[in-house]
Amino acid sequence: LDHLKKLNDRYTETVIDKTILPDAMRLLAGLVEQRGGGYRQGGDEFLLILPNLDKEEALVFAEKIRSRFASHQFRVKERTEALTISGGMAFWPEHGETYEAVLQKANQAKKAAKQTRGIILPAN
Repeated sequence: LDHLKKLNDRYTETVIDKTILPDAMRLLAGLVEQRGGGYRQGGDEFLLILPNLDKEEALVFAEKIRSRFASHQFRVKERTEALTISGGMAFWPEHGETYEAVLQKANQAKKAAKQTRGIILPAN
């Protein structure tokens, strides 16, 4: 999730942890359902494992997720907030033989995406 620190500063981490993060996880779980799994990996980071999508399908699906998050209104107290997401994608076995190797490539792509914000980049 992009710029979550600004929301934490505005509302407090406790409020965001009880409003936006669970809402984001529900949104993500609904999108990923029957395609794979979606997991919260850290404060504002989520990990998707999509074992049955090829590279082209995964790229299209990632854009669907990015678009859905951008159009979703997250409720925080009496206000609504819009969020964007940035992400990195990596593919097994193209980007590594192990989970850790593929995750490292996805994290590198995510760091590059965070430079621009609101995009999802595949690993090199």
